[in-house]
Amino acid sequence: MKQQQTIASPDEGMTTLQKMVAELVDYYLANGGADLTRAEIRSLAPIVSFKNDWPQAYRWAMARVDAFEKAERRRAEEREQQRMGNMMMTMMKPDLSDDNICRCLERLMIEEWKPGERLFNKQAHWQAVFRVLSDEGLFADDDFDGFDSWVKRTIPSELRRLYSKQSVKNISQTLFCKPFRQWKYDSTLMKKRDPFDRMKRIAERFEQLLNERG
Repeated sequence: MKQQQTIASPDEGMTTLQKMVAELVDYYLANGGADLTRAEIRSLAPIVSFKNDWPQAYRWAMARVDAFEKAERRRAEEREQQRMGNMMMTMMKPDLSDDNICRCLERLMIEEWKPGERLFNKQAHWQAVFRVLSDEGLFADDDFDGFDSWVKRTIPSELRRLYSKQSVKNISQTLFCKPFRQWKYDSTLMKKRDPFDRMKRIAERFEQLLNERG
């Protein structure tokens, strides 16, 4: 006859005293949590009425508490790590408020590409602005109407002299329609390298300005 296999429980092999102490400590931990003090553990002695075995019972109880406290410390450390991670993610996110975007555009439009030549000097350069803000989730890849409404409502007239909705919409016919991090020069799409490098530089600087703190 085939012998039936038994699965040992975690507490198998414990004496009656050990089980009672474990149950009582677990009860105290469940109801008192980390507030359970070692002095309170001593009250388990008269409760279990194993006075002769109290030193051993106390050691078992303290081992149970130590395991609980260790698990609590580990959970607290994990929560703190999660909190710090969330804080870092928040700090790394760019300030996408309308006011900050306007300040960044104002700074971007006075930067130079070459001595005496502004970096941002063509209608098509607004494609870089759209692309960065789209990558940040402010606009869908094809939400040109939403971007147009936002520009006209938010961006001061002196900063949008070169702006054209149609010019931004033309991004869908260029390699700049891809997320900014995926931009790569393709000689079959752009004969000259300089316009690509310039557009990339505009996107890079705009992104950097958005991420600046202080």
